[in-house]
Amino acid sequence: MGQVRVQFAVDDLPLYADFYVTENIDECILGYDWLCRNRCWWLFDKGVLVIEGKTVKRKHRPSRANVRRIYVRETVSVPAQTQINVPVRMPLSNLRAPASDWVTEAREFRPGLLMGRTLLPDCDQFAAVQFVNLSDKTQRLRSGLFLGRTEPGFVVDQSGQAAEAERAGALWAA
Repeated sequence: MGQVRVQFAVDDLPLYADFYVTENIDECILGYDWLCRNRCWWLFDKGVLVIEGKTVKRKHRPSRANVRRIYVRETVSVPAQTQINVPVRMPLSNLRAPASDWVTEAREFRPGLLMGRTLLPDCDQFAAVQFVNLSDKTQRLRSGLFLGRTEPGFVVDQSGQAAEAERAGALWAA
């Protein structure tokens, strides 16, 4: 979609980074060129990154490799007392996201507008989530609207073949 220069500070050290903007990745990635330009050393054994001679401790956060966010792909109107499939996009949260099917949770998105639990493919080119409008008025979902998160899911056949799914910690019954 383009490029952007972002200015930020790490422990009062002013920095900037140039990023490519895409709908396909949902997380900033600082590349080799940025690390070199800022004379970075990554001391993995100590859990620190040295930037321009300044030591910055690594902050632990849970991995998001097993989560993908979902957004409305194009503006859609859901007529009153109707159910429709809403096209969605699911950018990668990072480049370590597993190749799998993905599961959304059912929830009431707005009063009278319900989003169904859906099994989505890894490739989001034709992905869609079912919505049911139980209200008496048309409800609009604008392009880019955040709908929630998905988690990896695996189809389990009637024989109970779920070894791969059990290792991954997510199941979806067929």
